[in-house]
Amino acid sequence: MKSIKLSSYKFSVSLLNQNHYRLVPVKQDIGELLPFLAQQIHKANAKGIANVSATDAEILVVSDEPLSKHKTLFNKLSPKKPKSKTYQIPICFAKGLDWKEVESQTGLSKRKMINNILKTELTLSMYGFLPGFMYCLGLGMEPIKRKETPRKKVAAGSFAVGHKYAGFYNIESPAGWHVIGHSPIRLFDKNQQDSWIAIGDKINVKSITLKEWTSLKSQNLDLRQFQL
Repeated sequence: MKSIKLSSYKFSVSLLNQNHYRLVPVKQDIGELLPFLAQQIHKANAKGIANVSATDAEILVVSDEPLSKHKTLFNKLSPKKPKSKTYQIPICFAKGLDWKEVESQTGLSKRKMINNILKTELTLSMYGFLPGFMYCLGLGMEPIKRKETPRKKVAAGSFAVGHKYAGFYNIESPAGWHVIGHSPIRLFDKNQQDSWIAIGDKINVKSITLKEWTSLKSQNLDLRQFQL
């Protein structure tokens, strides 16, 4: 199979290995829709599809069956984005690890950049890289280069910037992005997919002090509980 349609959009198909299919949109500039389409495929729990992931350039489908077996599902995918929800995530910027590098790259002071972020409504563009890692658009600044030497480990809840994205490290991991803050709440539970922030949802960052961070950390709140 050289091509397939997802909703009304045509994708070229290439087989990366025995069951990994790479889907790239043909002609149309629909990058922002790809994570949304992939999310619909994932939630359908179709027999044979083991995993689905997407960037704004392509979709990867891991399927034990040929993609032609899933044509009915793919044709039913909706190109319409659902109404977005807005979430607030508390960030302690005093826990940022890489402010000097970020200030040097952007030419902005720490205070100026924090003010810009607090005025910005971020949009969850996609999940990727790690389970629950959130790529968010909307920073409104020049792309920020990755760290020359990645950190070997950052804590779950770290808030970082890289390229054109802001991101949330939802599990402890190595990090090539610049960490500028930390959230004390739990943002991701792999066993409760329905509690995840949906693709296209909005995020407002709330600045908190170290004292507030300590208090919230002791409460062990998850994302939904913090909204209440």
